[in-house]
Amino acid sequence: MSKIKNDIVDIALAIIKNEDGDVLIIKRRNPEKGSDGSSLNWAFPGGKVDNYSTHEEAVEESVLGETGHYISLGDLINKRKHPHFPVKIHYYSCDLTTTATTQLIEVDEVEQISWVSPEELGEYFATDFDKKVAKHLGL
Repeated sequence: MSKIKNDIVDIALAIIKNEDGDVLIIKRRNPEKGSDGSSLNWAFPGGKVDNYSTHEEAVEESVLGETGHYISLGDLINKRKHPHFPVKIHYYSCDLTTTATTQLIEVDEVEQISWVSPEELGEYFATDFDKKVAKHLGL
């Protein structure tokens, strides 16, 4: 497992909007509990960097594996250590390269995939929401 320091896992997440302006999120099959008691049920797609050479590779391959969507990587929106989970997160703006998808590969990790409006994300996310990601989404 790729560790930054103090057993913090390095992950990269994709912030993807479709042509309607909705954002792609995944429901995790096995939610995690944060240090504040919050539950991580829904998340942006992405993965641990230790399985790949770079953050960019982790985002592209993890999104394909978790959602079946092909993406092109955009800019880094932000990076931070999450206040309630032992992870350092790199958030990337991404675009769909096609509306076609492959078959979902990581069915053991992902229970559901949803496109939701940015304004609805608060109904899905019970954990701390990154301020720069919120700004990127127009919230």
